Amino acid sequence: ALGGARPVLAVAHRHREGKATITQTAGTKKVLSTMAQVLKDNGSITSLSVEGNTDNAGEPAFDNKGLSQGRAQAVVDYLVAQGVDKGRLTAVGNGSSNPLVPNDSPAHMALNRRVEFHVLGFNGQSVPKSAPALAPISAVGPAPSSSAHH
Repeated sequence: ALGGARPVLAVAHRHREGKATITQTAGTKKVLSTMAQVLKDNGSITSLSVEGNTDNAGEPAFDNKGLSQGRAQAVVDYLVAQGVDKGRLTAVGNGSSNPLVPNDSPAHMALNRRVEFHVLGFNGQSVPKSAPALAPISAVGPAPSSSAHH
């Protein structure tokens, strides 16, 4: 499930294979600028985990955990450069341990190369792991057909 049980604010998907740098596209700039503005406008979000994720390419020889840590840190550095207090942000590298989809095609592997934003603290209080989460993308869709028979 996307983001486990904690609220996920946004997912940025643009990283080149094997690189920790952010690919600056109109989409990534919009997501990251919006994220920076949300954090600046909402001081009540007191702790945010910026979590880097990778596909499984090159494992076990390639250090995907280190790569994902670098990706998360690149996003934290961007947000700090936009005026977000560094003390509110934590970079986490998950490596390939949290895939959205199986790493069975180039398109799926691209989806797994991403950074997620998880709210860990609100008004100085920890957000419990049992807090409601946003539905994963795969769970959003039409209601099951059985409910339409009533």
